[in-house]
Amino acid sequence: MGLAALAPGMLVWLLASGMLLPGEPRARAGLASEDASDGNEGDGADAIDYRDPCKAAVFWGDIALDDEDLSIFQIDRTIDLTQNPFGLGHTTGGFGDHGISKKRGALYQLIDRIRRIGSGLEQNNTVKGKAPLTFSGQNEKNRVPRAATSRTERIWPGGVIPYVIGGNFTGSQRAMFKQAMRHWERHTCVTFIERSDEESYIVFTYRPCGCCSYVGRRGNGPQAISIGKNCDKFGIVVHELGHVIGFWHEHTRPDRDNHVTIIRENIQPGQEYNFLKMEPGEVNSLGERYDFDSIMHYARNTFSRGMFLDTILPSRDDNGIRPAIGQRTRLSKGDIAQARKLYRCPACGETLQESNGNLSSPGFPNGYPSYTHCIWRVSVTPGEKLPFLLC
Repeated sequence: MGLAALAPGMLVWLLASGMLLPGEPRARAGLASEDASDGNEGDGADAIDYRDPCKAAVFWGDIALDDEDLSIFQIDRTIDLTQNPFGLGHTTGGFGDHGISKKRGALYQLIDRIRRIGSGLEQNNTVKGKAPLTFSGQNEKNRVPRAATSRTERIWPGGVIPYVIGGNFTGSQRAMFKQAMRHWERHTCVTFIERSDEESYIVFTYRPCGCCSYVGRRGNGPQAISIGKNCDKFGIVVHELGHVIGFWHEHTRPDRDNHVTIIRENIQPGQEYNFLKMEPGEVNSLGERYDFDSIMHYARNTFSRGMFLDTILPSRDDNGIRPAIGQRTRLSKGDIAQARKLYRCPACGETLQESNGNLSSPGFPNGYPSYTHCIWRVSVTPGEKLPFLLC
């Protein structure tokens, strides 16, 4: 894929001006064909000693939690988990995926940690005779209402995420993974590159725990993103990459009760923990509103006792309509806006991935403010020529 001649009449910013940084003609997450890679990609990936999400301390839906995660959680316990200690399901929570239960003893660990970590946070609140853990009213006001990581060490430096694709995927699956990476690249400044000698990188693997990933960069070596059975779908991979980039599930925002209602009686026994809210210090709003359309949001019937029973009910909008939730089609405007803020993307510019395209200054043909910083990237295959038409 390359960039053909640019349309006449468009002002192109050149690298010499310091305002345009076109992508190097290197192998990147840009193939859209059914072809497999050159055969080297993924070789030996299954032998890599990576951080395996399937061996995490516990799971929270499709999110792998390690001891470091659990040590900082002060989870708002709004239900009594001890009544339903049945196990863990791994689902991205998308529309049409209402959950699969798997009996795993790790839930007991989560319950125990919630008890211990939250032991100093009990308030004089009761729910049907039970004593849930909540934050005080003042702390509630200070909560940061957004489901992005607030820990800088979890952010990938420069927005660059090296990757390796395991050898147990077909050419079609590899191409789809690259399409999902391209989708993030097109709308944000996050970049996926084939790993060379980077210490920290992601490994696409097929693991028995299904769809699963850690949130953000773990560091100190490779980390896996599990694309297991029935997970090899474009929207699901985009969702899992959202976790890798640094996003939690939208419905776990501390302010979610202002926007959705959790219908607890419809939740599968043992899956109630999937509807806990985040500890405020682990999320950052970045000024973005609650996003019903987020690809990181659960669907209405996720982990439901029945396909037609709601577990998450969106509040009605000004027109009396309940917004749709749980789409697994594409990034929402909110997803894009927050990712751009999280990685401090330039105010203008994008990644060109089609066979032709235009690069123009902001507001062309009108002027633009001094010192405006734009970055344009062009995704091409190795060795491909890149013709430009300057006007």
